[in-house]
Amino acid sequence: MNTAPYIIRVHRAFLVNLRKVKEAVGNSQGFRLVFDNIDETVPVARRSSSQVKDLLAQIHRS
Repeated sequence: MNTAPYIIRVHRAFLVNLRKVKEAVGNSQGFRLVFDNIDETVPVARRSSSQVKDLLAQIHRS
């Protein structure tokens, strides 16, 4: 059982809390996550992109 379902590995070097994501920018060739008060963006690996999109959609629905 995952006790923190919104903290996931989006890239081999990055774990993120998807509840803190302001927006996702990019396209199907690759996208990055943008956060409030942080100048850097975080890349999303292609293998994680569908999971990240699904979880972000769930967060924004609630």
